[in-house]
Amino acid sequence: MQVHHSVRISDQEGVYALDGCLCTGSGSVALCLSLSNQTIQCYDACTASALCTIRGHTCTIRDVTSSPTQPHVLYSAQEDTGVMVSDIRQQSPAHFLSEYCGTGATGGAVATSPNGDDIAVAVNGDIHIVDTRTWNTKRIIGTMHLDEITRVRFISESVYCSAGEDQMINFIDSSPVVKENDMLLQALSCGEVATKMNAFPEHATLGIVGSCENAYTFPYVLQQQEVRYERPDDATYCVDICSLRGRLYLVTGVRDEDGNAGPLSVMDVATRERVALPQFHKEISRVAIGVEDCLITGGEDNVLAFWREGPVSGGGNVELTGAASSCTSVGHPPQKLKPLPRGSRTQKFVPYIKGAS
Repeated sequence: MQVHHSVRISDQEGVYALDGCLCTGSGSVALCLSLSNQTIQCYDACTASALCTIRGHTCTIRDVTSSPTQPHVLYSAQEDTGVMVSDIRQQSPAHFLSEYCGTGATGGAVATSPNGDDIAVAVNGDIHIVDTRTWNTKRIIGTMHLDEITRVRFISESVYCSAGEDQMINFIDSSPVVKENDMLLQALSCGEVATKMNAFPEHATLGIVGSCENAYTFPYVLQQQEVRYERPDDATYCVDICSLRGRLYLVTGVRDEDGNAGPLSVMDVATRERVALPQFHKEISRVAIGVEDCLITGGEDNVLAFWREGPVSGGGNVELTGAASSCTSVGHPPQKLKPLPRGSRTQKFVPYIKGAS
């Protein structure tokens, strides 16, 4: 694979990508990145053109996610449990769930059910199941973790996986008809804290990356055995697991004792065949996302790289595109378009830990 295009993430020095996800629907694919300056930068994943910058977070963004059934809605969670709900079409926040902000509670993990009706919000060691139609809490699931929850993702309409500082990975059925004693379907003590978690419904697999630079894949069929991918050496770090060309790959990098970044590698999780990529990023990478045949990587060097098979046009030189100040609309061809008009509504702060009326 070669870098066919690259984009400077931000015009601000020292800004880098923390995490990212795809908003897919209606023939469009938007790449949404959480940045270290508490903003979200959105791109057209096919053309690498900037769509919009979304502001409104008040502290570090820990997680971003979306639902295929609501392709224009983005959920982003910050470390004080606040969750921002953004409409990419309006290029601005629509709601901010802030019940526990300022109370000292910790969070930063959010997941959306496949149909988009519910989201799971982490508050300390509890999960709050929130109805997205009313923003009321349907159920609070506690006592499943002994410490802060760092990641959560749904694998069905009611079953989700949560992982936390207690180094546990739990699969829990949140259906209201399930009794509390029967909610915990599976639990694994992995010996590390989950830092990345992604659901791949097309593969019926959940991918997890841990703080000790090991990776895991869990089949949606919980009776099947999970697979652990051990860190091969102290120089290797895990970026993320992604889907590329219909297969799952683990993207890793290397760094020396001084923290200098080396080249990235991609490993087929089924065959464990590893391919080294050419050196490109000057700092460690934090994001690896696949879009069909394109691998998108980004990290602490403030650069987003788009990798594809085949030679690079123009004699092999990759031009670095500056961070765009103008935006195009989600889901349109790459020609320049005027941004959608912004509504006059103000950002709404909506409590979410409330009983349904």
